[in-house]
Amino acid sequence: MNNLSDIYNAIINLSALAVFKNFIKDNIGVKFLVFLEAIRDDAEFASIVELYSDFVSELYNSESKGDWSNYVKNFVLYDENIVSTNCSRGEFNSIPVFILGAFEYELRLLSDIASISFNDIREVLTSHFPSKSDNINMLPTFDSYKLLFTKDSILSSYKTSGYGVVSRYHAFRFNSDLEIIPCKNSDKITFDDLKLYDYQKNILRKNTLALLNNKEANNILLYGDRGCGKSSSVKAVFNEFKNMGLKIVQVYKENLPYIESLIEFLKDFPSKFIIFIDDLVFDENDPMFSSCKALLEGSISEHPKNVVIYATTNRRHLIKETFTQRQGSELHLNDTLDETASLSDRFGITITFTSPDKNKYLEIVRLLASEYGINPDDEKLFMEAESFAIQKGNRAPRAIRQFLIDYSAKAAD
Repeated sequence: MNNLSDIYNAIINLSALAVFKNFIKDNIGVKFLVFLEAIRDDAEFASIVELYSDFVSELYNSESKGDWSNYVKNFVLYDENIVSTNCSRGEFNSIPVFILGAFEYELRLLSDIASISFNDIREVLTSHFPSKSDNINMLPTFDSYKLLFTKDSILSSYKTSGYGVVSRYHAFRFNSDLEIIPCKNSDKITFDDLKLYDYQKNILRKNTLALLNNKEANNILLYGDRGCGKSSSVKAVFNEFKNMGLKIVQVYKENLPYIESLIEFLKDFPSKFIIFIDDLVFDENDPMFSSCKALLEGSISEHPKNVVIYATTNRRHLIKETFTQRQGSELHLNDTLDETASLSDRFGITITFTSPDKNKYLEIVRLLASEYGINPDDEKLFMEAESFAIQKGNRAPRAIRQFLIDYSAKAAD
């Protein structure tokens, strides 16, 4: 782009996009197009400079951090359009040939757009405003490089990763607005950080590998004492397999009535998903109880093969029971108790986490000590660890880490 005709062509090409129409609906794309149009329309220099700085400022504050070519590349890779959505669903062959032709043509156009450099912009502005060359040279710059999209590589990305935010990240939260929000700094915990509990880890691994290998996989309920690694194990199995296409979406209890919509959305992606429900427990007559039952087994919709539900709870039957409930005030007490037990039964696998006994507790202390710069053979360590457990009232692994943090801090004084 080094003359006014190139500006005209760029405007026409951007305005004519059909498959990638979202490019000029996105904030950065819009600002770039408006800037070019201002040059074409002979706007005042000050106005053009302001529009240019708006565009560059948006580019600086984007995830591309001022790299124009990278921004365009990421847009193409993650855009939701008729080609990306059909490829993600495995329906590439249903895309009409003329649409694929438009797709390939627009890839070439966007390659040219992505290759526009600050030097190109400066040359056009200087030829248009020769008396303003000093001001033009002081404009903020941006990075760019020659970019060439190939149809096959982009189609391959859509087929294996899907589109949109789901294809770009691995961990998400299903928020109160019923949107999938990426978690860009997810917990990096691994199974190596979780000492012992090998039996529980292996069940999680085996079931998750079945999901990844397109085999039948079960929903899992992780039940047991608090602080024993239930939630950490779910995050650890995700971290172990996320490079194999595994993703995780955390859903909070209040959004359970809408989880079927989430599953319906996720089924159209080639990735595999863990829906993670942490600390799942219901109060008496909780309306969420029926929603969860229907979700696990009673829904009319077929459960997709690329989604499993991993839930954690401290209660075996997931519902808080009063003494009156247990004693019974209904004519058909057994039916009521069966109802409360039926939800946990709808998980294909239940994994139990219990607090370690004294010997296993001290073994975990020994295994973790070196991580905190503590001599694992220090006799004083074990005496104080046991004293801490007695004061705390439990020997859960979470309490062990709390003890070691406290112990190492005192040792440093």
